[in-house]
Amino acid sequence: MLLNSISGFLTLVFEVPTGVYADKVGRKNSVIIGLFFNILSFLVFVLTNDFKILLLSSLFGALSDAFISGADSALLYESMKYANRLEEYDKTISNIHSLCFYASAITAITSSLLYDLNKYFPMYLSIIFLTVAMIISFSFKEPPKEEKKSAEVKLDIKTQFVSYFQHIQESFKYVYSNRDVLYTIFLYFIFMLYISNMNYLSQPYMQDIGIPVIYFGIIFFVFNIIAANSAKLSHLFKNRFKDTSFNIIIIQMVICFLLLGLTRNWYGVLLLMFGRIATGLTWPLLDSRLNNQIPSKQRATIISLKSFVVSLSFVIFDPIIGFLIDCFNIFTTYLILGVSLLSVYIVVKLTGIRRIKSKFFRLKEQLR
Repeated sequence: MLLNSISGFLTLVFEVPTGVYADKVGRKNSVIIGLFFNILSFLVFVLTNDFKILLLSSLFGALSDAFISGADSALLYESMKYANRLEEYDKTISNIHSLCFYASAITAITSSLLYDLNKYFPMYLSIIFLTVAMIISFSFKEPPKEEKKSAEVKLDIKTQFVSYFQHIQESFKYVYSNRDVLYTIFLYFIFMLYISNMNYLSQPYMQDIGIPVIYFGIIFFVFNIIAANSAKLSHLFKNRFKDTSFNIIIIQMVICFLLLGLTRNWYGVLLLMFGRIATGLTWPLLDSRLNNQIPSKQRATIISLKSFVVSLSFVIFDPIIGFLIDCFNIFTTYLILGVSLLSVYIVVKLTGIRRIKSKFFRLKEQLR
């Protein structure tokens, strides 16, 4: 647990600087470096039990997450943009998220079987797959940047540092001055906070409603299959419901939280399955929304900034969730999450209505 906390903190530290690296040097290079550090992280974990050396595994894992975060999404979007295939992006990102959930479903079944054979087998397989992924990533073709490369690479370290710092400033300024981007990052924050807690609390919830642990692997397999199918259909969901897509997902989550808080029998598993639909739909929709709102030259940095904000949600609210469970129980915690999400939704909607009315009356005054 301590190693995970250290890795999470280090990821926060490296998140934005590595996003700048991806924008300035190259998204392909950033992905390759991230995969390399991921391999090192697993190797260290397999080769030693010394806690001090295992700290290196946390460091490498954090660097891996930070280098890949933002760079992979930016590389995909820019590649499709360069190939004049942006109209296929929504379907592509839906399929990618779907495949990730399918992989998680398979892992839910096979990892325990492999662990019984040898506790390091899952890690050995991870190292093999990551090595193959890194080799494949060398074949990626990164599209040329919209701006021609300057002689910046030949400048001294101080000048390059100033250039990187200016890039961060410009990215922050763009986000701060763009209400749509700010709202999208806010949506990431809210959805990550509530979806992650719905999912992370599902295991203790199932224990409290009396489901034997032996069934957990099968149940989580089904959870991930539901999320995978939902992700695969997310682009169709977006095309059907347009701007109301996130409203529908939030209302679904509120209903799910409230019913989970009231249900203390095995029917709660069906509600958790219902909640996984939101898990599958949300992330492809948000990825598409954000990428469509941000400029190419700052894409990886702004996506990394989003990841930084999302990670902060865990740092801030995980202790609060733990406190609620200790003071009350898992059922009351679900009820509190449902009521708080509904409250946030109502406040945001009322604020949006007031802003629209304000714009309308200002326009009306100007036309007089």
